Amino acid sequence: IILLEARQVGHGASGRNGGMVLPGLSSMEIYDEETHKLTYDLTVDSMKSLKKVVDSTGMDCDLNRGGYCYTIRDEDDLPHRKAYVEQVKKMGMPLEFWDKDRTADELGTEYYYGAMYDPNGGRVHAMKLVRALKYAAEQAGVQIYENSQVTGIEEGETIRLTVGENENTVLAKTIVIATNGYTSKLGYFKYQVMPAHVQCAVTPPLSKKQLSQMGWESGLPFFDSRKLLYHLVLTADSRIVIGGGSGDLDKIGAMMLGELIQIYPTLKGIQFEQVWDGILGISYDRVESVGVTGKHKNIYYGLAYNGHGINPSFMFGNIISSMYNGASHRWEKIACYNYPLPYIPPEPFKWIGVQGVMKYYQWLDQR
Repeated sequence: IILLEARQVGHGASGRNGGMVLPGLSSMEIYDEETHKLTYDLTVDSMKSLKKVVDSTGMDCDLNRGGYCYTIRDEDDLPHRKAYVEQVKKMGMPLEFWDKDRTADELGTEYYYGAMYDPNGGRVHAMKLVRALKYAAEQAGVQIYENSQVTGIEEGETIRLTVGENENTVLAKTIVIATNGYTSKLGYFKYQVMPAHVQCAVTPPLSKKQLSQMGWESGLPFFDSRKLLYHLVLTADSRIVIGGGSGDLDKIGAMMLGELIQIYPTLKGIQFEQVWDGILGISYDRVESVGVTGKHKNIYYGLAYNGHGINPSFMFGNIISSMYNGASHRWEKIACYNYPLPYIPPEPFKWIGVQGVMKYYQWLDQR
């Protein structure tokens, strides 16, 4: 097995994300009760498997599975979320609904009307996780070639890959496309996956006094209910990583800083140490897809994580392995298994569509 990486492992969203490890999938709301619960259980199992792999390397990546919160910014959304928690608890999912006071006590902010708490999920240091997984792959015999961009794929019973500036050739009986937001450059899923730029920022390490004034004693990571959601993670070295919005990096950086101060007013005057962006993959209907394609059924893929890729990408690797080896896997029962991603119009209509969707989301959030 070889891995061909265009730049360095972790250069894309895998190494630039905000570090939330979550159960479920972004598409879960479309499922019936049985599939909803099955999806939840399988993703929780995947997080446990991820922990085992990381532990086997002996490398610390600040992986903490102590839970997370989904915070509610729209007061009108409270009845729906409360009803959802009551419904899934009957199905055996361990969620809790927190009112405004409980949310404030746990997260140290009165910015939200309530929250859904899930004891499964947590946080991780993105690049440390990438390094641990890279080490685990190499220990298993995988050869990793960085700075080796695939520029062409010629299908057949034996697939011919063109690699790098010197147009080297690699032959393979089977390939896996795991390029998410960059996939359209290979000619695959060009009209099914939209690349979207998203931003993150990180503060300097906070002092004990700053942490005490904030009152975020639980340290639970959380993300909110808006369309262009904000997510916050308190790292192991007491930094805050915040992500959200889409657009010009400087403007979004200023907007994220303003948002952070609104959530935690005692941090007024703080500045970000670093602001960055990266590309992720979004499907038109926000449903992920993992499966196999091509005339000879020898091109596997896992993509369109819609901003929730840490756990699903690891899990989709397991699914692809099962598919390749002809092993049974319970994922055959859910929608994203060999899911035909819906069509997205070509440029310039795709760009116009993406901009229109983002503007619409901004309008909904402002309301």
